[in-house]
Amino acid sequence: MAARSDHSKIGATPTGENSTAVSAFESIVPVLHNPRCMNCHSIGDFPRQGNHDHRHTMNVRRGPRGDGIAGVHCSTCHLDHNLPGQHLPPGAPDWHLPSPDMPMIGEGRSDRQLCELFKDPRQNGNRTADQIVEHMIPPSCDGVGIQAKAALQSRRHITNSLGA
Repeated sequence: MAARSDHSKIGATPTGENSTAVSAFESIVPVLHNPRCMNCHSIGDFPRQGNHDHRHTMNVRRGPRGDGIAGVHCSTCHLDHNLPGQHLPPGAPDWHLPSPDMPMIGEGRSDRQLCELFKDPRQNGNRTADQIVEHMIPPSCDGVGIQAKAALQSRRHITNSLGA
């Protein structure tokens, strides 16, 4: 049985196609709030680590391009793929934080504010809705990737919700 959608989180009660778009966006909200997303899309000049919102060890910083600072680049530990075994750094191609000029901060935002952020090219890295969906489904599909794939099954509805 599908969970009942609470459209009040996004805005006024939508109807018709808008209702479908809002429901589609609400289906990805748990992914957006997942620690894997929030660790990089958080307030400050440093990433979080793990599932407990603690500051990344080794004094890791965002850096001018979002890929860390000299000597401690993200790619030092985060490879282009997940490593087998527990408690190892997750990986994906081009692992990095959002750049300081386009941080896409999700921390502390309401669902509606997140939706508006995603829809605004000036704040989302000039990404299209399809590019945002692609970013949320990492090629090296770990637990969050699996959750994202389940939530993003209908690309058309998600694209509509971000374009609505």
